[in-house]
Amino acid sequence: MAAAGLGKTTIAHVVARHCGYRPFEINASDDRTATELQSRIQDAVQMQSVLGKRQMNLVIVDEVDGIAGNLAQAPAAAVASCCSLLPL
Repeated sequence: MAAAGLGKTTIAHVVARHCGYRPFEINASDDRTATELQSRIQDAVQMQSVLGKRQMNLVIVDEVDGIAGNLAQAPAAAVASCCSLLPL
């Protein structure tokens, strides 16, 4: 984690666009459980634009440390939940 306002999310958006992806940002602190976050990520990955050129979405999960309040295990559970979505 780094301090707020350093441009971490902005850099993620720039890199996504530079690599040809459409950045789609999810703020994890809006969700309170890893399951809710996982559902929003699945929706974002499957979503397609109906206008303009078709690009794959790159999901940027911001504020993952804010999920489920300040429980020490919550960020790790959220990251593990996100990783379970990756095809192996």
